[in-house]
Amino acid sequence: MTHQATLADQPSLLTAHKRVHTPAAELTQAIGDGFASLFRHTTGQGATPVGPPREIDLTGVVVPLTPASPTAPEIA
Repeated sequence: MTHQATLADQPSLLTAHKRVHTPAAELTQAIGDGFASLFRHTTGQGATPVGPPREIDLTGVVVPLTPASPTAPEIA
């Protein structure tokens, strides 16, 4: 049995600490690990990637580190 842990499962002080004290390198590593896991899962299910990896133009995209920030822009 598995349980997906979310920030809501943690005490609010710990959640705030993690939001502020998580370096960008850890975030990018976690995203990369997620994509690697997804790739292993899909290839394990017999799916094969089609074509080369595609680059996405992220010019002008701003991702706020804290959703509660009053200056954080909305991402459409």
